Amino acid sequence: MELTKQIHFREATIDDIDRVEEIEKDSFTDNWRFDAFNSCLIGPFYDMNVATIDDRIIGYSIMKCIYEDGELIRIAVDKSMRGQGVGEEILELQLDRARLLGVEKVFLDVRKSNEAAISMYEKLGFARYEITKDFYRDPTEDSIKFRKDIVC
Repeated sequence: MELTKQIHFREATIDDIDRVEEIEKDSFTDNWRFDAFNSCLIGPFYDMNVATIDDRIIGYSIMKCIYEDGELIRIAVDKSMRGQGVGEEILELQLDRARLLGVEKVFLDVRKSNEAAISMYEKLGFARYEITKDFYRDPTEDSIKFRKDIVC
């Protein structure tokens, strides 16, 4: 069976945060801690989800949804699962949830050097619209801003 067909996507719970933190540490230099993830779980505008295979969390995504606008805040995949289409599947599932929440436009920032993520976003129909100098820290780097219109 194709790997992405085995993925289940559900809302995250407080019990998921430790595993999400592990994936986060392997994915970002400016990684978030428990409190940041917990704030997303309890915040009214955040949609935090985990992707699982056989009840093991293999990735997660967080989108901030305010009216018709969504901002993809975080998306990450366990390092052992990268390069297998898991990130694309998680993003597509997150976009489906965003549509259900009434989101019409999705925005995101990505490090200029993150070629794998840039390739995925462009493959899924996101368009570049701006570069922000020195947006990221640890290390300092420009961000490329992307946007995608999604239809309900």
